[in-house]
Amino acid sequence: MRLLALLSLLATCCGKRYFADTALWHQDRSGSAKHPDSDRVIAWMEAGNGFGTANQFRADLSFHLFEVNGSTPWRAFTKTSEFYDGECDHAVMPVPEFGRIEGEADYHCAGGGDCHLLAVDYSKNKIYEMWRAEIGNGRYNGNPFHGGCTSVWDMSEAYGWDVPVSDFSNYGRGLDCTSADAAGIPITPMLFTADELASGVIDHALRFVLPNKNLRARKYVYPATHSTNPTRGPDSAPPYGAHLRLKSMADLQARNPSVDFGKLPSGAQVIITALQTYGMFMADGGNVPLIGLSDHYTTAKYWDRANYAYGDEDPNRLFHEHDLKFLSPGDFDMLDNGGPVRSLGDVGCSLRFPWSEPTNAPPVPLSPSPDTPAPATPSPATPAPLTPSPNTPAPVTPSPDTPAPNTPAPLTPSPNTPAPVTPFPATPAPLTPSPDTLSPVTPSPDTPAPATPSPATPAPLTLAPVTPSPDTPAPATPFPSTPTPLTPSPNTPAPVTPFPATPAPLTASPDTRVTPSPNTHAPVTPSPDTPAPATPVPLTPSPNTPAPTTPFPSTPTPLTPSPNTPAPVTPFPATPAPLTASPDTRAPVTPSP
Repeated sequence: MRLLALLSLLATCCGKRYFADTALWHQDRSGSAKHPDSDRVIAWMEAGNGFGTANQFRADLSFHLFEVNGSTPWRAFTKTSEFYDGECDHAVMPVPEFGRIEGEADYHCAGGGDCHLLAVDYSKNKIYEMWRAEIGNGRYNGNPFHGGCTSVWDMSEAYGWDVPVSDFSNYGRGLDCTSADAAGIPITPMLFTADELASGVIDHALRFVLPNKNLRARKYVYPATHSTNPTRGPDSAPPYGAHLRLKSMADLQARNPSVDFGKLPSGAQVIITALQTYGMFMADGGNVPLIGLSDHYTTAKYWDRANYAYGDEDPNRLFHEHDLKFLSPGDFDMLDNGGPVRSLGDVGCSLRFPWSEPTNAPPVPLSPSPDTPAPATPSPATPAPLTPSPNTPAPVTPSPDTPAPNTPAPLTPSPNTPAPVTPFPATPAPLTPSPDTLSPVTPSPDTPAPATPSPATPAPLTLAPVTPSPDTPAPATPFPSTPTPLTPSPNTPAPVTPFPATPAPLTASPDTRVTPSPNTHAPVTPSPDTPAPATPVPLTPSPNTPAPTTPFPSTPTPLTPSPNTPAPVTPFPATPAPLTASPDTRAPVTPSP
């Protein structure tokens, strides 16, 4: 898989033209007249304001261009402050697995340069160019992926750059609009390659850059659509889009008598011919003027790296960056492509071809951040356990007294907290009360009988579990599945009639009030510090706690209550009957939640 991906990069971008044959950079300009302002501009450049590398015509061979397709990883990116909304395309970008950006060994923009990312997709007929690309750890699937101004060029579109030019007011991406190149023109069509040099033919114009101080301030001419604010040269400086053409061989020999042009490396001679035929366009601010592609992914190589540390030491080299450094601005003329000189900001950018394709991309497995340790990859057949990080605490070894997992340890209640209620078995055994157990509480004779709710509007009760306080009588023991009703004492208040399964709402008497008994215990408030135990512990009654009610046997015998004992609560039937309110019944009691 890796070999196939690498081979697809090695087969990239050579021997194919970009855009139509009528495009400006494909035209033979060897016989074109000079621009009327050519002599003045060239004289100013020749006076120490020319090429940025000590006024030498050196070459920058650090660009990379990839031929991509549908099998290439495509990724969306996060815009940076160098992405200009309204002028740039927020497109999905191709990021080949073994690709790299301008001047770097991968996708990490470590050197702080322009870090252009360039790719061409012939299946879509599109060129993708990004300025200041940066992927976190340098890998194609690293994270995050940031990008500056991006432009997507449709090679089937003429953009008004076809010859002859028909309209100098409406061309390119739009007047005052930039791209991944500051001039607003595509980078890819004007880069030369090692394979072109090896073939002996370059059939297009080339791209060059100048320092900002040597560019006419905020000015551009056709085919450029944009300049930059850092430019600060006078009116005699070349503007963005300037088209320079190398002089004839006779003129070059006259100007450079010490150079034997016939002995220059073959690639240098191919470049000279291209500059004399097609010329070069000023496209960006920079120091090294002539721009070519790296030979990292091409078939031909600029020199023999296996046997020479430096290209200029190889006598049989194809080309080295310094082979044309003797050329100066005076060896060129400036051509006239028509149209006015424009000032940046005169019209404001209005993109002629705004980006319209989706900005989402097929998912690409992302690499973790450089600071994140890679996760362990278990074997599919027999997965190996992961090795913890050195900073990961060792797993806890349980104490001999610790209960096994999933078996909660019984809790020890607080000394002041009553023990939780022990649930009754299916067939409970009768309890034997303690000799010191208090007798049941006798309600006050003044306590009104419990209200019998009206059958029309009873409210359903939702009983919440109660944790008794130390001074509260123990909760009633639930009755068996089929309890026998109790026979109340003549002095016992009438029992509460149980609520039906779907009770009707209660209708309260307008002037009825309930007065609680002075001896009635307050509702139980559970202790905040006592967690509910996983396994309830049986209650040990306090000496002052009334004895819990003895549960009835499976077939209990009806009890004969004491004359002073309040009637027990009648248990709810499986299908309770509706409540019948007494005519003298006071307001219904609202059950506690």
